[in-house]
Amino acid sequence: MEIPSYLKTLLIFQKFLIIYLFVASTGSTSENRKPRLVHISIGNEETSSMIIMWSTVSKTGCRVFYDISDKLQFSIEGNVSKLLEDNWNALSYVHRAELTKLETNQTYFYQLSCEYGHDVFKSDIFMFKTLSNDKEQMVKLLVYGDMGSKSGKLTLPALQDELSTGQYQAIFHNGDFGYDLDSNGGSVGDEFLDMIQPIAAQFPYMTSPGNHEDLTKVNQNREQTPWIIALGHRPMYCTNSNLDDCTPHFWGQWVKRGLEDLFYAMGVDLVIEAHEHSYERLWPVYHSDVIQHSYLHPRAPVHVISGAGGNLEGVDLTGFSSPWSAFRSDRRSKNSYGRLSVVNKTHLHFDQISAITKDVLDQFWIVQEHHGPFLQNVNCKNGTVLPEFCTCPLPIRFVTLLILLTSGIVIVIVLSIMFCCYSCRCCYFCLNNIHTCAHVSGSWINRRRQYRHQPLQQNTDIEDDFLVYQPTESIDSFDMFVH
Repeated sequence: MEIPSYLKTLLIFQKFLIIYLFVASTGSTSENRKPRLVHISIGNEETSSMIIMWSTVSKTGCRVFYDISDKLQFSIEGNVSKLLEDNWNALSYVHRAELTKLETNQTYFYQLSCEYGHDVFKSDIFMFKTLSNDKEQMVKLLVYGDMGSKSGKLTLPALQDELSTGQYQAIFHNGDFGYDLDSNGGSVGDEFLDMIQPIAAQFPYMTSPGNHEDLTKVNQNREQTPWIIALGHRPMYCTNSNLDDCTPHFWGQWVKRGLEDLFYAMGVDLVIEAHEHSYERLWPVYHSDVIQHSYLHPRAPVHVISGAGGNLEGVDLTGFSSPWSAFRSDRRSKNSYGRLSVVNKTHLHFDQISAITKDVLDQFWIVQEHHGPFLQNVNCKNGTVLPEFCTCPLPIRFVTLLILLTSGIVIVIVLSIMFCCYSCRCCYFCLNNIHTCAHVSGSWINRRRQYRHQPLQQNTDIEDDFLVYQPTESIDSFDMFVH
């Protein structure tokens, strides 16, 4: 029996469909098995090491091949760890390898290679440049915070353009990544790391201050490390119209309370913060007092809030004004980033750039020829009067305790009034005149006694100066009206 022509056509189509699905599936598997989400950071030896991190879909052995040329003659095996179970929708295995004993101020090429049985899957070839140990060389960094995987796409092209100039040594992302990295089973984190890979795989993408020495030791070597720059997510000060910790409400400012005395005592020159989705620059300030209205040899830390890298939560509008706020921008700062340039031992420059318009939103210089602590006796020894940072702060602020106590008293008073209103059933007079409430209560009791043993008459109104009583079914059930 001859097969109908339409069945022949259907069988041919089916074969091609099977082949297409096989090819598509094979290609997809091959792509998924490649090392992804590549990003680097400065290693333990700042100028001669680099940490490489990447992710894979399953547990496998991977190596980093690297060299100062694309021959990639050296290699090192990476360590692998598994994400928690709640990251069910993410690349579950994270790999880490630290390249050590690298030449300083040198460009390196590297490639990741992972084995799955007899198959080997490789990443693209990336490159990075190690830091210089020349203390006189200018250091330039890109600084921003609060950049997500959606709105951050508007900022990324400007960052790529900046980095393509070859002037920058590293990137500092000052908290709040992706929004949020663990969302949708970790897929948002993968999306964010995929988005930043073009820059994070070639420039150290720092998300914390790193492995710095203790502030006391740093202060003993300010000739070699003159500038101390602190990076933290939540600001100590801000003028935004919200109830975040940096706004001066009675239950807030815990970051300020915990760190300001320490930073002041140790002579921290610049504090870069984020969290507020806006930009703000402060005068040198300590304990909310403006120390000076310039940045020439400042005698207190200078604070900068740069938290407008791009996120779906929108802009945090500025609200109240304060003497310590030198410049602020809310809507114009949307999708913006900072450029920090440590020019030499005495000069530092910072400017805030709009990633959309490329406009310079703000810029300033700090000139400091007297690096060091802003007060004496920073070692907390041999002094009759110790700086405030030498003692641990109380676990609760006095003002907060006073407010809580006052709130308790107010609650007791309100509850007492409410009880009075309920007992008297004359809320209007109770809220306006407690004595009136007592008088009406006594009047009602007397009239109740008077009419308790008398028969009720229909539609009888009993009036006094305050109320009209309208008896219903019994003397214990009535309505009250203000007369």
